[in-house]
Amino acid sequence: AVVSTQSTGHYYITNNLRCEIMGCGSSQAASANGGLSSFPTIQSKHSLVAKHVTKELWDKLHEHKTETSGFTLAKAIACAVEFDNQHCGIYAGDWDSYKDFAEV
Repeated sequence: AVVSTQSTGHYYITNNLRCEIMGCGSSQAASANGGLSSFPTIQSKHSLVAKHVTKELWDKLHEHKTETSGFTLAKAIACAVEFDNQHCGIYAGDWDSYKDFAEV
């Protein structure tokens, strides 16, 4: 299913197994500068994001952008922030995401 958040113009391609972020991410998780500075509210309370993205890690990594595509932690966790049914909830935007956000 394709879900559009009309107020922000962001699009998500979702199903039970995956959420792929198109554009700049969720309205809460990503802002015009690529991410929020404050720790986001994670809607998927039982996801791996809720378990592993701590405030300490957020504070350390939220301003980082990958070299390849400028992907941010806010974009990586946008599905877990936006939706309450994610099991994993974190997705790599490019190869650099795996090394840059490895602590998560």
